[in-house]
Amino acid sequence: MIQFSIVIPTYNDLSLFKRAYYSIKDQKYATYEIIVVDDSSTNKIEHFVETCQDINLKYYHNKPSLGAINNWNYGLSLISGEYIILMHHDEHFDDPKFQLSAYIEKFENGNCDVIVSNTAVFHPNNVVKQFSIPKIIKTFVLNYLPSFLFFLNIIGSVSCIAFKKENLHFFNKNLNWLVDVEWYYRLINSKKVCVAYDLKINSIHNHPNQITINNNTNSWFKNDLIYLHQLYSKNLSVYYFLKINNFTNSLRKVSFLNFIWKNTNKK
Repeated sequence: MIQFSIVIPTYNDLSLFKRAYYSIKDQKYATYEIIVVDDSSTNKIEHFVETCQDINLKYYHNKPSLGAINNWNYGLSLISGEYIILMHHDEHFDDPKFQLSAYIEKFENGNCDVIVSNTAVFHPNNVVKQFSIPKIIKTFVLNYLPSFLFFLNIIGSVSCIAFKKENLHFFNKNLNWLVDVEWYYRLINSKKVCVAYDLKINSIHNHPNQITINNNTNSWFKNDLIYLHQLYSKNLSVYYFLKINNFTNSLRKVSFLNFIWKNTNKK
């Protein structure tokens, strides 16, 4: 039985993919599969995978490319493990040996549906210290007020979430900037969420293939707000947190919220 399915969507960056892959391949006391869904325009990652001869590694090269969100969903459609993590190629486990076994222990002993780990954000040549929300507050919000995520993403990147297969949801293809937040909301709503600050995901920012570097994120944000207001028009909690998000967006440039927002919202 495969305990963990780890999906790695990749795009034109072999060095980052290697870092993600090597943080998984030597994990102890856990059975796993690594599902690589490659949207690259080159064959560099494919050629590297061929040299690995890793029976746990399943590789799919999209021709033509699917685009980011469709590629994420494609990877999730291929999973067979009991637990799932979607890991962008610019992220990797902090512990290269025992992180998966720690997740499994928490799922089994903590009766968790979803586990949310911590994040360390790396910029070129330096480490950015993450704004840390007290564990008790984060646990309360994620379990009892998940709609708060539509105001502020306190989870971080998608690989910070590990979840049971029966809770699988696909990303909403009508969204861009808030696509991860809306996915989180559906994943954790009415589920038991365990916050694990002892488990950490390392995330690399400001590299050439980072999606948000090459796109108009402000336009994404505005379009997503319009769509989500319509989608959740009957959910007052979500609706009003979206309103607050829209109101405070302009204030982030001059307030402490900018610090939190920049360090928790990255794709």
